[in-house]
Amino acid sequence: MKANKLREWLEVIGLFSVVASLVFVGLQMKQSHEIAQSQASQARTAMSVETIVSTAENPLFTSAWAKMQTGEEQSPEEQAATGQYAIAILFAFEDQHYQYISGFLTEQRWQAARVGLQRFMREESTIPVRHAYERAPERYSEAFQVVVEELIAELGGA
Repeated sequence: MKANKLREWLEVIGLFSVVASLVFVGLQMKQSHEIAQSQASQARTAMSVETIVSTAENPLFTSAWAKMQTGEEQSPEEQAATGQYAIAILFAFEDQHYQYISGFLTEQRWQAARVGLQRFMREESTIPVRHAYERAPERYSEAFQVVVEELIAELGGA
């Protein structure tokens, strides 16, 4: 009788130990996910700052930007600079989309990014993002192509 009682208590203690370790593992996973989200956010910020700084320091881009504001015609070199910037913008948005579908970007942050991408995709955008995409859509993941095609459709056609 005493041995059965001891075994029952040991089983209860074992069961609580298993539950406690599962709770601990769950908390560790949650913390790891939060750390990964934080690192992804830091990487996005660093990439954005680097893009801003590098374009601000690029005399071809700044000259092209000034001409865009006044409606002057750009040189072929300036057009190339804005074209490369447009590709960089697309890759940045594609990365945000990947982080969103992977769970590292919230719905709210993705929707804000999507609005920004749609602004760049407008025909009248001073940065030729839509043209850069349409010139080589295969450069981007299929999932991101779907998003861009939806945005183009929302803007009134391909």
